[in-house]
Amino acid sequence: MPDVYAKLLGITFSLLILGQAFLVRRRVGTWLFPACIFGLLWFAFTFIPMVVLIAAPVNPLAIGYILLCCLAVSGVGLLFGWKSAFLRNSEKSHSGDKVYDNGFLRTTFFVVSGLAILFVAFDLLEQGFSLNAVVSDIQGMANQYSILRSTGQISSNIFGQLSLGFTYIGAILGGLMIADARPGMQRRLVIVFSLLPSIAIMLTQSARGALHLSLGYFYGGVLVSRIQAANMTLFSKKAVRPMITYGSILLVLATISFLTRGLFGVSDANQIGSGLMRVSSSYLFGSLFAYSDWFSYWTGGVSKFVYSNPGDTYGFFTFSAAFNFFGSTRMLPTGVFDEVFEHGDLVASNIYTIFRSLVTDFGLVGCIAYMAVTSFVFHLAYYTMLINKRPVLGASLFIVMVAYFWQSYLGSLFVYNNSYACFGLLWIILFVNSFKRGSPTAELQKVKLPRLARLPYPYRRVESFRR
Repeated sequence: MPDVYAKLLGITFSLLILGQAFLVRRRVGTWLFPACIFGLLWFAFTFIPMVVLIAAPVNPLAIGYILLCCLAVSGVGLLFGWKSAFLRNSEKSHSGDKVYDNGFLRTTFFVVSGLAILFVAFDLLEQGFSLNAVVSDIQGMANQYSILRSTGQISSNIFGQLSLGFTYIGAILGGLMIADARPGMQRRLVIVFSLLPSIAIMLTQSARGALHLSLGYFYGGVLVSRIQAANMTLFSKKAVRPMITYGSILLVLATISFLTRGLFGVSDANQIGSGLMRVSSSYLFGSLFAYSDWFSYWTGGVSKFVYSNPGDTYGFFTFSAAFNFFGSTRMLPTGVFDEVFEHGDLVASNIYTIFRSLVTDFGLVGCIAYMAVTSFVFHLAYYTMLINKRPVLGASLFIVMVAYFWQSYLGSLFVYNNSYACFGLLWIILFVNSFKRGSPTAELQKVKLPRLARLPYPYRRVESFRR
């Protein structure tokens, strides 16, 4: 099939991913729904790279397979009784109970974010760097750190693990608090402290993964706070302006980070410009084309590169942290996979999305079954979060779900030890927060369900409990 027809078919499959998400939204009445979030993300993850890098070839069957996985997620998500759950959730807006607007969470947030920055500094000291280098030559230090990481010379220590875990917890708590933070200085402080630890990691270690994942955790916290307020808006128009402002700042900082890795010491403006284009396109879009080429090889098609077959892995590339915890001696390469996919001067990536890991671990059919099972777990967590006044386990799982979906473009969230620790610590914090505020049973009994016509969308479209 000529490349142009293959690309058009791939774009068609990507549009169908969006289409099935739209149909689910029509069925349940809101975009703030796990299957819709997954579909929207994977529409963006497939459509944008194929359109921006129009010259890069793609196997349309690889995109079609992602469509099948999205359909599995959506199909399972529609098995629950969402009408009653949404009505139960609407009661929260009339109780006046602001679960995440309290002194305990505010204190925990600033303490956790401060400790995360402190642990980043301690980790630098453990690696042999001086804090003076942060001020005098942060780019040179970040370049040296990236070299140590790529050559496997980074010293594993407790401070490095704690810095990541506390970084993500801080981002989550900031997302939970941002809706109730007062406009102005307080809101800006919450945003800055939510992302400052991951920015510190990016600038001192030339590692952008922490910032990428922090954004996913932060947005997960934002969505939980909206659901708790019975606000089923996935995206707020009021957020456009601050997103542009903070997004521009993060773009500048990310560019500085790109200059410290692969372009450090380059003085020619043309080389810097072309190098930044290659590095940024590889980081933002490379994983889709790498996955596409690998999928061609795995399914017996024509591929640019030959890829390794690790044999029976039984879930190792998806859950390697859990395997190692239970005594597995198998080691995961630094970038999960050793092979580097390249296409001219456009992209070079050893990241292959979560789908290479899942298909390698469970096969083509097993991957779809895995998506169905995880969809059931995530939608169950969403359901329990809707019907409970002050959700703890459901809210924790939902936030991890958002981060898991967000990370899926790069790989599996569960290959990292800190993802499990982060979930456990978050559950404890939310449990203590709920416990300190007392039992919600009495408050729920006082809530009188309003007339159906006055219920906010999508609740006005469903049946009343009154019989």
